[in-house]
Amino acid sequence: MKRLRAVWMLMALAMEGQNVSGQLLFVSQTPDDFKRWFVWDTVPDRPGLVLRFDVATYIGKPVCSVEDNSVSHDPRFVSPTFQIPQDRWLRITATVASDNPHHFFTLAFEYQQREGDRVVARVSFPFTVFASDRWRTASLLVPPASVVAPKANYNQAQLQIRPVLYGQYFGQCHAWHIKTGRVHLARIQVEALPANFEPPRDDRSRWFEFATQLLPKNVQPLASFEFLHERPAGRKGFVRLHPDGYLVFEDGTPVRLWGVAWHENYFLVQEGKQKEVRDEEHLRAAKTLSVLGVNFVRWHGLGRGLWDEKRGELHQQRWQEVVDPLLALLTEHGIYHQTTLWFFSHLLMPREKLPPEIRDDDDWWKAYPTYADYHTQKWAIFVSSRCCDGCWTFKSKSWLISTRTEI
Repeated sequence: MKRLRAVWMLMALAMEGQNVSGQLLFVSQTPDDFKRWFVWDTVPDRPGLVLRFDVATYIGKPVCSVEDNSVSHDPRFVSPTFQIPQDRWLRITATVASDNPHHFFTLAFEYQQREGDRVVARVSFPFTVFASDRWRTASLLVPPASVVAPKANYNQAQLQIRPVLYGQYFGQCHAWHIKTGRVHLARIQVEALPANFEPPRDDRSRWFEFATQLLPKNVQPLASFEFLHERPAGRKGFVRLHPDGYLVFEDGTPVRLWGVAWHENYFLVQEGKQKEVRDEEHLRAAKTLSVLGVNFVRWHGLGRGLWDEKRGELHQQRWQEVVDPLLALLTEHGIYHQTTLWFFSHLLMPREKLPPEIRDDDDWWKAYPTYADYHTQKWAIFVSSRCCDGCWTFKSKSWLISTRTEI
């Protein structure tokens, strides 16, 4: 969490310091410059990054275009190493575009400590960068190496670009599979800002803690946003993606979603409780979310929460007694759902415990024999279909039509 807080802080500071001149440390702005970068492919014999220099132009000059065609690994487009001062704030300036109107990709700054050509220590700071079908310049602030790791000797650095969103989560899971298209790079540079530079600090003297808790039973608060909800969720049809890139109902009405993430651990702690207790807690949770104006829940790790590791099968009892009643209740309160199917490789072992749809597909196993590779996507599709079957049992239109998977 410390790492994530640092990344969020950096994203908040990304637009600061743009008007301060600095010392140029590194720049790539021509095809020849970008050809000195290299592709770091974790699985070289699989589809990875595709580089093109004949797709797009900037001010009439060709640029470097990068597209991720990988499925299950983590290729990166990596710059040459360059020297950095350890006690100075740094600024990355990137002129970028995309084939798509909304494209989020990852640009990481990696501090390095080297002994000769060997990297002995490193730490990476990933930034989420927005690109569109029009050229724009992103400005990112990177803290001094002496602040990031006071005891280390980080005096060199590299830039790493992933055309997809990338982030580190608990359990060493990575969002590798969010395909976003091709990103175009016209110019990327790194500057060292003046020694006396300090980014502006937020004035938090008037901030206060906003604490929430479940509403007590049979209590109606003085203020509520429940009137904003349309009940039940799905009354206007399924949620769909408009060709212009925003969400609409089937009748064309734009969708307003204000949501939270809900961890699958909730399902586990509900097991063993009396039905009356579970129903009361479900109702209090739904009521609390409605009062706060929440009409959308992202279910984190739903597949993991519904898989019985001991038996090697879906946990039907948990679905019927805990999950299905809760989803139905939320739908009645006007709350939509989106699932994140998140699995770990140990859920796929041993092979004999897998469902026949996966276990008996010999051609597939021969082609991808490792446990942490392509088969996890097929596995996610299998479990997703089972979850969707469960949704249809109460014919809910409250599920987003596109289910995102993270593995």
